[in-house]
Amino acid sequence: MNFTHCLDLSNRYVGTAKGEVRNKENKQNFNRVVMYFLDQADSVAWKYWLGDLQVAEESNVSTKGYNLLLPNRIKDMPIEEGMQISYFSIESTTKEVLLKNSSPDIPTDVFDFQLLNNGNVLLHSFDNGSTLLFCASTEVYHDLVKLTSPNSILPIFNKRPN
Repeated sequence: MNFTHCLDLSNRYVGTAKGEVRNKENKQNFNRVVMYFLDQADSVAWKYWLGDLQVAEESNVSTKGYNLLLPNRIKDMPIEEGMQISYFSIESTTKEVLLKNSSPDIPTDVFDFQLLNNGNVLLHSFDNGSTLLFCASTEVYHDLVKLTSPNSILPIFNKRPN
């Protein structure tokens, strides 16, 4: 998948009052971009470590909220790096889980998820939302610019090999 854009979630003011304001702005931008693509998605792919299901939810890394989505699971299978991937239908519970964060420093409690439409990845969130990549046509780009803070939607420049 070649993503075309990312959401600027940087915060150079960590540990200051400006940092708290920036965290709130990042969370608001994250929610708006994810909701935009949730409206187009028909499923979500959730990557996790199987062992995290055995750990108390507040202590695990990759499965916070996972059990809430089990009624909507379409399939589950092993993937690379000893991880699993589950596919879920998009329901109101799905949206709530993806947008929940228990710390102001992270946009989402979900470690790694992708929003899909007919098997095509629309958006990929890594490391609890610290990286958010997506494909945006000119029209989608303009929609997202209207929904988010100025200069928060950034192009990804893909270098071609010589």
